Amino acid sequence: MAEDYIIIQKGDTLSSIAQAKGTTVEQSKDHSLITGLDGTKGEQWQGEITEFGNTTPQKNDKPTTQIYTVKPNEVASKIAREHGITLKELQAANPHIKNINVLKIGEKLNIPVKSATATEAPEKTEPQQPQKTPDAQETQNSKYYTVQPGDGLSKISKKLGVSEKLLRKVNFLEKSDNIKVGQKLYIPENLSTEQIKEKIKAKAKELDISESLALALADHESGGFNPYATSKTGAAGLFQLTQIAASQVGGERTYDIDKNIQYGLQYFKYCLDRCNDNVTEALVSYNKGYSVMKKAKAEGKDVDSFEYKGNPAWYAKTILEIEKNKYKTEK
Repeated sequence: MAEDYIIIQKGDTLSSIAQAKGTTVEQSKDHSLITGLDGTKGEQWQGEITEFGNTTPQKNDKPTTQIYTVKPNEVASKIAREHGITLKELQAANPHIKNINVLKIGEKLNIPVKSATATEAPEKTEPQQPQKTPDAQETQNSKYYTVQPGDGLSKISKKLGVSEKLLRKVNFLEKSDNIKVGQKLYIPENLSTEQIKEKIKAKAKELDISESLALALADHESGGFNPYATSKTGAAGLFQLTQIAASQVGGERTYDIDKNIQYGLQYFKYCLDRCNDNVTEALVSYNKGYSVMKKAKAEGKDVDSFEYKGNPAWYAKTILEIEKNKYKTEK
């Protein structure tokens, strides 16, 4: 320990310490960093460390953490960026989370921070409650109809002025009439292509994804921004969501335009994060699955060059060509 410091022993007073150090009580009080040490009452602070002749607080770079609650639409990379840390640092601070790229709304995260100084305890504040960000259903209740007593799908479709066939489709009721009082039914929206594209660009910007790439992906997947497109295997909507893909980001297979955009782009962001922002690998993972892409890569194959279970070769190349030819210059 440097000579400017002394460890207080049993029986020490500020007077005895000052005498031993060849100084006065007043000078010791001026230089001491121990709050309340006045030397007049014979008080003892055994084991404490006091400082003589150096009043500059010493910095302490030992990391500490604060608690953060995950809000809707958030992904790990965005949270890390907003707190000035890397994704790896966020992952290291949360070993209890098996996959940092899959976060649930309301989940608690440890965010690494650094205290200001060794002598200044960080200001104690209550954890700030995140502002409640309603999900798509809460923000646009007009998009949903609550089933009333005596309702049937035919009656509801007439009441809402929408096709019964489409109402059944977007609520996954094509083979069922089983609805319950209080159940929420999604009402098909009549949005223009431009309105849909604006929603996609806004969400892409929020998730730090290329807007032009997001547009190309939705264009190709839905056959020209058809929000109610359905594949032969049941993938739904603008981003052709499967239940497995949507569940990776805490979502569900849905035709709700806002939710489909949200979950679709969150899943693509998840693919980008897993592929270290390699766009070709991320697109192949989105289309064929990460494990399939990873296996092909390990075997030395061009990950985009083969067909897999009906998914065509050169999927990534197709998306990137659409982006280049149609959306790279779009504002």
